Amino acid sequence: SPEAFVEAASRPASRLDDLAALREGLRRRMLGAPLTDGESCARALERAYRGMWAAWCERMQRAAAAPAELPPAAAAALSEPRNVITQTDYGPVIVNRNDTVVGHWMGIDRGWEKEEVELMRWAVSTCYGRESEVVILDVGANVGSHTIAFARFPFPRVAVHAFEPQPVVFRMLAGTHAPNGPDNVRCHQNAVSPQSSLTIEIPAVDYDAPGDFGSLELEPTPHSDFVGHRVAGKTERIETVRIDDLDLANVRLVKIDTEGMEHKVLEGAKAIAMDIGLARDA
Repeated sequence: SPEAFVEAASRPASRLDDLAALREGLRRRMLGAPLTDGESCARALERAYRGMWAAWCERMQRAAAAPAELPPAAAAALSEPRNVITQTDYGPVIVNRNDTVVGHWMGIDRGWEKEEVELMRWAVSTCYGRESEVVILDVGANVGSHTIAFARFPFPRVAVHAFEPQPVVFRMLAGTHAPNGPDNVRCHQNAVSPQSSLTIEIPAVDYDAPGDFGSLELEPTPHSDFVGHRVAGKTERIETVRIDDLDLANVRLVKIDTEGMEHKVLEGAKAIAMDIGLARDA
């Protein structure tokens, strides 16, 4: 009962001699406890470090002995000296060593915006968890860190369409997808727009100089957020695609990161928006 608990807890407080004896021997007991045995703790820590080092060396030996052959798309991306592979929680990603934002932080955090990825995983699983097949669109895929995560969302069948217009960045996206293995990803080198098959010119960028390459706007803006170096007098030609023209069914997630062109992406995806209840036909 509560009364018995209070009585049992308060009884030792009245035994002043027992409390005095406890205090007198407490320091000695603590000094004799394993927690304060500095030498033994140091030896245990040394053994742990030695074990971790041995395990790391073993992994490196296995990696060195494994075939070094890469899929053609990955080999092509890595043939450019500025590109390297970084390991993320969702798989290896090819990044530009000069990328001061996405590439830089993926190497530190083992991913880019992992909290947002997990939030999207939870939302799609909660809303559509009973469906056997879902389609996910990654518009503005950059080098594919979200793409390879989407491809592993917990559904029986997942199809991911990744769109990236910058030719240099697209090669890294295709190279990232290749060694990760899933055949449920299709990469599109297009700018997503309200109209398909238009040819537009985008600013050429110096990818050998430091920059935030994911911040490049495809169209002129009054106040550009792009951090990097444009190549004066040079542009690159790319083709547009309208999402609704792809006739995709079961689209359940559209991630858009297009540096100010989000409204154009949505304008060309009205059928999909109505299908998933995000818009109504006027």
